[in-house]
Formats: sequence, structure tokens, C-alpha cells
Amino acid sequence: MKKPDCYLAIDAGTSSVKVGIVDQEYNLVRQASESYCFKAEKKDEVSLDFKLLMAKLLKALSPLREDLSVIKGVAFSVLCPGLVPLDKEGEPLTDAIIHLDRRSVRQAQQALKLIGEEEFLKYSGNLPFPGGISLTSMLWIKQNWPDVYKDTYMWGHTNTFLARQFTGKFGIDPSNASFTGLYNTVGYSDWNMDLASTLGIDKDKLPPVLYSHQVVGNITRQINNLTGIPQGVPVTIGAADTACAAVGAGVNEDGRILNSTGTVELMVLCMDKPAVDKRLLLRTHPIPQKWLSMNIIGAGGASVEWFRKNFCREMDEDYYYRKYLPRVLNDYKIRCQFRPYLAGDRLSFSQKAGSFSNLSLGTEREDMLRALVNGIIKPMEKALHQFEQITNTNKIIRYTGKGSSFLTQIKKEKFYPYILEPTITNNTLIGAGMLIKMNNGIN
Repeated sequence: MKKPDCYLAIDAGTSSVKVGIVDQEYNLVRQASESYCFKAEKKDEVSLDFKLLMAKLLKALSPLREDLSVIKGVAFSVLCPGLVPLDKEGEPLTDAIIHLDRRSVRQAQQALKLIGEEEFLKYSGNLPFPGGISLTSMLWIKQNWPDVYKDTYMWGHTNTFLARQFTGKFGIDPSNASFTGLYNTVGYSDWNMDLASTLGIDKDKLPPVLYSHQVVGNITRQINNLTGIPQGVPVTIGAADTACAAVGAGVNEDGRILNSTGTVELMVLCMDKPAVDKRLLLRTHPIPQKWLSMNIIGAGGASVEWFRKNFCREMDEDYYYRKYLPRVLNDYKIRCQFRPYLAGDRLSFSQKAGSFSNLSLGTEREDMLRALVNGIIKPMEKALHQFEQITNTNKIIRYTGKGSSFLTQIKKEKFYPYILEPTITNNTLIGAGMLIKMNNGIN
């Protein structure tokens, strides 16, 4: 009996890669994952070994090999930014500089002085925040690793790297390009070559921009041999993970909101028109001529995990998340404060750091944990007020992410005067599968 056609969705995240086989009705038929660790060995420097990512991806695909023989399309959902300089063969020249990195403060300030705040916001819709907008990392590499810059054939984000590995072609989608600072995000169009030229970024090193649902290339013989995916299967360039999650969660209409609690804490608004606000990040939606406005805490769920590793070492992970954390948060009296900047601030040029305040001899670790969670949630409440000034929100928050279950109860009772709706799990994988179907070349 012939197996029905399916699609392969690949979600390359900050700390793991997930793969899923999605059927024609967007059901996740099979899935697998592999974990890895990003590097944070130096102050303000956070990177990810993309060769390791690729090895883990191939390992995750291995148990699905038999099912991959009927795959009719592939798409990527990726961490963003994950800036990597690539050689002509698509091999990384260094580890990727990811969104948690803050090494390029000086380069960010130089870029802002050279271009001006008004000009950046007019086109890219974002200011060149260090690490979070990857042109600052390009400039850092140019100034600190000139040999790497010279040998760079193509600047890539995560899906650029994966596209080259799977198809032999380079590309990037608008949602990733939006966080380079060199793309005309407001116009949803293409690279702004004037910005690149003024900043001294070689325009020939920027990959072609494709719509998130467009095919970048086809599976090569090498990938067929490694994975079992048939040679010639079309590969869709895909989108940033948050953008894919918006598609998968149905946050595709003006005024709809998504909240995601994972490594990063996000509040995301879908818009029919681009709203530029330097207190928020702007990116394109995978659906053409729609946009996303975002507020981000770089170490959201990562802060909760940091607390476990440093203050609750006697507990295993399952007990901490399933029993201890809900019990502690059930009593939500805030006796101290926490600044949620363990990974800096993606909306600031200053080098912010996480800190507790108002501690006393009577402060217990439970008080600190409540303060930590409160510090993550409060900026998201502020984002809702900002969204209400942009458009008519529908007063519903769709929530997702690994950490959403233990934070949702607090959000319902204390902060958000919205209806909270859980979404399907694995929105990023489902969203990537939907992008494949959006391409007219795949039935």
C-alpha cells in the first residue's frame, strides 16, 4: 500500500534540533530531536557550532530514515539571528554568533552614528542592537577577524547554512533578513544596498532573499545518501522560529498575539501594516505583506533553568518543573526584584546584566524565584499596552513553548487582561510544514 505524501519540517533552535514528518492535514506523524549546548565561555560572547548542529540534525533524522523516502518537501524553522560566515562550499569559517551574544556594542554604536537612528528605522525598522541585529556581528568580525572577513564568501543566518548543506544553494528569507539591519523590512522588499555600502559590508556577500514559502533548491545526492530523503525533493527556505510559530499557531491576522516561553520569552503581534517603534523589534511575517512586532527577554526560560542549576542543584529537572516550581509560584507575594538581563537586552545598546535587589537576611530562594519569574513576565505586560497603541488587538493571547505551562497560571490571574488560549504543540514544525504547502510548486 502506497504511503501518503508527507513533508519534513526541521526546527534548528538555540539548544536543540527537532525534526518532524508532517502530513497533508498538518498532523505531526513522527518526530525526533537532539540536544546541544551553545558556547558562553567569554563575557558577552555566545556562539553555536554549526558543524555540531548539522551532525545532531543528521542524528535526529536517522531513526526516521524509512519514512523519509516518501517526503515531498522540506522546510526550515531556525533560531535567529545565527550569523555565520561561510566559504564558497557553505562551510562555516567560525562558530555562529547567535542572538544571545553582546560582544559588538562598539560596532553597534559606530553603525548608529554613521547611519543615524531615523534612517535605520525608516528602512530596517530596527536599530542596530548588538548581536540581536546581525550587521553589528558582521562589523565585529571585520574589525577583529580580518582574515575571516576576507575569506567569507557569503554571510548566512541559520537557514542560509542549512539551505547550502541540503541543496548546494544559498538563500535567506525576509524574517531572518529583518534581523540583519540591512534589509528593507518596512517595505518587505530586498537588501538596502545603500545601508550596506555605507557600513562597508560587501553586498556580494549577502545571500538572495526568497519568500519564506519559496523553494531555494533541491535535495542533493549527498543528502540523499546521508538521510534517505529522495534526491531532487524541493527545499523551502522557511523562516525564523518565532515567525514559523506564528504561522503554526494561526497568528496570521492583524491584531492576533502569540506569547512564547522557551529559552527566550516573546510577545508577538501580527500586523497588516508595519509599525516602527524603537522599543520593539520589527520583522516580516512569513505571509507576504504582513509584519510582526516583538518584545523579547533574551533569557526567559533560560533564566528559570539558570536558577535551577545554581540554586536547586539537589532537584532533578522533572521535580523542579513539575512540582517545585508550581508550588513556589502558587504563593505569588513579591518580596524582592529581579532584572531579567542574564543574556543582556536585545533592545538596548548598553550592557545590561541580570540582578536581584531588595534582598535581606530573611530572603529565601523561593522569594528569589518568584522575583525572577515576575521580572520575566512584567515586560510582556508592557508589550501588550504597546500593541494596543498599534492596532486593535483581539484580546486573545495564544501561548506556546516549553515553559508556557508553568507560567500561564500566573499570567491568567495576575497580569494579562486577555483570554489565554493554548496552541498545538510544536508550532514551529507545523508552521514550517504549512510554508511548504504555501508554495504553488508542491501539491
